[in-house]
Amino acid sequence: MHLLRKEMHFFTDKKGGKQDGICGSIYDKNDLPRMRKAIKRQVNGDRNLLFFELGLATALRPGDLIDLRVKDVKTGIVRGHSNKKNKAFEIRLNDRVMNMVKVYVETMEDEELLFPMYRTTVYRFLKKAHPLVL
Repeated sequence: MHLLRKEMHFFTDKKGGKQDGICGSIYDKNDLPRMRKAIKRQVNGDRNLLFFELGLATALRPGDLIDLRVKDVKTGIVRGHSNKKNKAFEIRLNDRVMNMVKVYVETMEDEELLFPMYRTTVYRFLKKAHPLVL
């Protein structure tokens, strides 16, 4: 249930309701493999899948994930600052997500943004993948 609670947060806006045109929550963990496959097939699928997996592994808001730099995740511990709660955080990554991060950042500089995209881009790729799961 804890995993699903994270996902519900990941797919809804900060007030817990749906934003205009944003996909709803995934309530069944059996839908995760289909969601992963749908995201992977998209343009920039590797980046989007890492964003999705990092969101599940850390339960961070999309805005907090977008602000991360390569140096913030390279060690296997995600270090950053929450935009909403104005607090620093440190979250250890599981081995599967850490391996994905290593492959993704191997050609990137430490000061580069991990995910150089806007929040609307995140909602767009999640919205495209979500109907394929249901």
